[in-house]
Formats: sequence, structure tokens, C-alpha cells
Amino acid sequence: MVPVGVRLAVTGLSGRPELNGRAGVSISWDEEKGRVGVKLDTGERLLLKPDSVLVHGAAQGRPSRSIEERSLFSNMFARPGALSKHEADVVWSGTRLPRVFFDIEVDGAPFGRVVIELWPDRTPKSAENFRALCTGERGVSKSSRKRLCYRGSKFLRVLKGLALFGGDITKGDGKGGESIYGGEYEDLSCTSDGAPTHDRPGIVSMGWPGDKPPGDPEDDNPHKRTHLRFGSRFSIFLEADHHFDGRLPVVGVVVAGIDILAALSETPVNARKQPETKVGLTIDIKISDCGQLPESECRLRDS
Repeated sequence: MVPVGVRLAVTGLSGRPELNGRAGVSISWDEEKGRVGVKLDTGERLLLKPDSVLVHGAAQGRPSRSIEERSLFSNMFARPGALSKHEADVVWSGTRLPRVFFDIEVDGAPFGRVVIELWPDRTPKSAENFRALCTGERGVSKSSRKRLCYRGSKFLRVLKGLALFGGDITKGDGKGGESIYGGEYEDLSCTSDGAPTHDRPGIVSMGWPGDKPPGDPEDDNPHKRTHLRFGSRFSIFLEADHHFDGRLPVVGVVVAGIDILAALSETPVNARKQPETKVGLTIDIKISDCGQLPESECRLRDS
């Protein structure tokens, strides 16, 4: 299902068709309906308005009703394999900033709800990844055979009063994870001018590609993990930490439940900062449910 307010971008002119990381069997121009037709590997069919599709490659812009441009568009997309498998960019044009929630439980007991406001107007690719992983709308991954959803995943590292790290939806040991775009994806938004920073408590960022955040002072070789590629893992910071500016893309901020996260950060941990009792028993901090809140509960985007 295409989220409301998100325009889909198609990138490249060789290889396999793909829309925002979703592999397609074919992409074509439906002249009769005046729509862009997309058939996905899952069997799902989409009909999109031309002005909701951004075309990047040898020819750019939306399809026109002129014979010349319509023919060009048809020739570009009618053939399976007409587009590259490069990850496509997400362009957000909505008016209300989406909000998602985590219902958290500790060792099977309900602990509370955390609500996060996302900023797709500032980091659209990572914010859309996080949103879709909350809704689970992308279904099961063809590569990992795991559901692309945070539901059931755990917080695997806890830094008292500082941060919590989670989102490993594939391995569950803090070394896995997968994005909605397939495996890892690149996002350079955190290095751009005006990128949101880790300037307040509750900032949520996409996570790290290794078993520790890039630049983590506890990492014996922090330089080996500075490439800006991400999957499903995320970080929630309980205080401002500009050390991660330019290293992790900020997707939003906690707007409700920061007290719950602060309480969770008091959980006993072992030497590796993993939740564990003093006698060595694992403490499960799990996302029991997650999803997206209705638009009526979301804030209007600042003009």
C-alpha cells in the first residue's frame, strides 16, 4: 500500500524495475486510464497518478499526453528490466508528520507505550523505512524470510540515562537487521546542510551497520564503521548527543513515553550493556506491538 503523501521515485534505466526499493516485474504507462501501472514480484498491482511518480534517468519528469513523451515513457517502462536495481529515493510531500508507536513489555509484562513523530520532510528515505517497519506493511522479506516489522524485536543494548538500541529484526542478536529497501541502504541525508541533529532528549536515529554505533568510544576500531549504510536497527537517545551528528540519520523524536524509556534505561545490564540480571538471566525488553497512528493524531508540518 502506497502511503498517503509519499511520491514514488524510479531511478536508472538498466537492470530490474524497482520503485522505492520494491522490486517490480513491470512498470508501464496505461494510456486509457492515464496511470502508471506497476506489477510487483509479490503479485500486487499498483495504479499511480503520473504526478506521484518522479522519474530519474536519461529522461526526467512525469509522462505527458504528448505523443512523443508518451511514447518515450512507454518505451522506458514497458519492458521488464527497464530500470536499475539501485535504491530509489523517497520524496515526501505530505502535510501532517506521521506518528508511530511502540508498545513495550518487559519479560512478558506490559510496560507502556512510546509515540514517535517522524520527520519525512527532512530525512524522507530513513523516515519512510522506519515508518513501514512499524506498520509491517511490506510483509515478509524474500531474502531473509523474516517479517519486515519491529513487532517482536527487542532492545538489545541499554546505556543508563543515555540511549537504547534495538531493531534487529533478522538475527535478534544485535548484528542483523534489514531495511524495506532490501538489506542495507545508503542515506547521506545526515551529512547535508540543515540535517536534523541529536539536539534534545528523545531523538530517534537509524542504527549502525556493525555491532556498535559508528564512532562508539567503546569500539576498538571506530573508523571501520563510518560508511552511511543502514538497515532496520535504530537508536533512541535520552539526552542530546552531538557525537552522532553526521553519522546517523535522525528520523524523528519521541513525543510521548520518554519517561518509559528513561525507566527502561535503568534496567540492569552485563558488561556488554545487554539487559541481564545480576545472576546472568536475560531480561527481555520487547516491542510487543507497533504501528502508525491516524492522521487526526498527527501534527501539521511547519510551513
